[in-house]
Amino acid sequence: MLRSRRPDYTYRQALISRFAQRSHNGEVRFLTELHLRSSIADLVRIGGHLETFEIKSDRDNTSRLPNQLWNAYLVSPYASLVTTPPNASQFLARTPSTPVGVYTIGPRGGLRLLRQPTARWQRLESPEILNLLRADERAYALRDIAPTLLQEPNTLQYRIAVEAAAEVKPKEFYLRAVQALRRRPPIRLEPDLYYIHPILVSINPNSAQLARIHVWLKEEAG
Repeated sequence: MLRSRRPDYTYRQALISRFAQRSHNGEVRFLTELHLRSSIADLVRIGGHLETFEIKSDRDNTSRLPNQLWNAYLVSPYASLVTTPPNASQFLARTPSTPVGVYTIGPRGGLRLLRQPTARWQRLESPEILNLLRADERAYALRDIAPTLLQEPNTLQYRIAVEAAAEVKPKEFYLRAVQALRRRPPIRLEPDLYYIHPILVSINPNSAQLARIHVWLKEEAG
């Protein structure tokens, strides 16, 4: 029998809508699908700080989640899990004192915050943060330490940037990187779109209904 599932883009849309709604001008900035050592961060929100989101839909295995959250703190002091209500309940029960935020998504796609993330600064690493930045953003973040960075040969710029970033503490370089990332063009949602959420349904057709669906599909295919 057929049954609908929430794909990751449903969670992404809910996150983008939530933060656009909270923005004074509807503008939000996100990085997507970031490689962080052995894992991939689904979303990183760019605001006054960076917040990394790990999305676990009802299709996903959560066995890699501890490692994914651990790696998230390499580039951002805030990390949050976005998942189904059952997964959220289990995670909250297992981790009562961790700094990880927890969001869940409702039947109509609305996002609910169950636990506010708190900052964890100890894991930040400047080389990992540097990898979030484009060449011009690296130059902006390091403009007083390596003012001629963009004038160097392309093959040397990254090495010079790593050496320059090492001259300041990871937290300070992180704050410089946030300033550089906030210069990126935002995603802008019109106010009328803030409250549009995907409508999710489950279907469990009987044999007669399946037959009608098959006939309709053949007619549509021409």
